[in-house]
Amino acid sequence: MDPALTDEEERFMKWLEEGDVTGHHAGDAPDLPAEWHKLRHNVDSLRDLLRANIPSAQEPPGSASFNDEVRQKLD
Repeated sequence: MDPALTDEEERFMKWLEEGDVTGHHAGDAPDLPAEWHKLRHNVDSLRDLLRANIPSAQEPPGSASFNDEVRQKLD
């Protein structure tokens, strides 16, 4: 059985259920600083580049072996 929600968690869940979630398109607002739009464009470009060059079915390496490989390369 799940633990009881705190008052804050309960209020958050009600807020989600009522569909009163706004602001997720705020990044599209034309009155934001120009540098924010540039950063957003750069992030979108990086996302697209990564998606195009990294296979989605590839599993990440095991953390222990990955850390060992990094340590060896740094030595």
